[in-house]
Amino acid sequence: MLTSPVVDNSDLLPSRLLRQYPNLMLARVPILDLFTGTPLYHLFTSETWRKNSAWPIVDLSDMLRVLFLWHWGGVYSDTDIVCVRPFTLPLNAVGFFTKGGANNALLSFARRHKFLSELMEDMRKSYRPREWGVLGPQAVTRVLQRWCGASKLAEANGQSQLTCNGVTVYPQTHFYPVPWQLHQTLTKASGAATWDKKFNESFVLHMWNKLSKNSAVKAGGDSIYDTAAKAHCPLTYHQATLRSSFF
Repeated sequence: MLTSPVVDNSDLLPSRLLRQYPNLMLARVPILDLFTGTPLYHLFTSETWRKNSAWPIVDLSDMLRVLFLWHWGGVYSDTDIVCVRPFTLPLNAVGFFTKGGANNALLSFARRHKFLSELMEDMRKSYRPREWGVLGPQAVTRVLQRWCGASKLAEANGQSQLTCNGVTVYPQTHFYPVPWQLHQTLTKASGAATWDKKFNESFVLHMWNKLSKNSAVKAGGDSIYDTAAKAHCPLTYHQATLRSSFF
């Protein structure tokens, strides 16, 4: 789903991906249509998120991912996520990324699920434009604390699977096996030496792009990122390393 009116196809990667994967499609929808009739409409049209926020793009993205799932359902993932095994988990799921907190980098929900409705209400009521993650991890965690009970979240400690009222919170190993504090290990050479042991429970790897975006990854350097990209994103990996030994 695109918010931009154009797609940069100068390196031909988008067209190659579309030819390679028949289930991949590009679609564009007017943003205002997504917000109309939802609890987030007034927050969006007030433009507080654009005028007063220190992170307007992040805040808009946090709202849009929830709206996409609200209207159509399915699985949302950030673009700095690499899927390392078929995503066969049932819908209505989020993942721990700290001992007591859940993240919104990967969300899986049925269309118009009540959790999404409560999440939008929380986002509307709790928005503080100068606070990082207030519409993202903080919002998901706040709703989960009410949905499951704060004590149950704390008891799970980020390590145990927890299901409450039809929503499953998966342990850190499933979606966020490398904590953001250790993001450097993702691009460290030879960091994937014990790949099978480290990630045998993981469905995806989150690369924490906000923190790791300036780290050069050596092609063939056997870092976690290099190993995951080469094995699970072969077409993109080939394109990224075509003219350089770093990506």
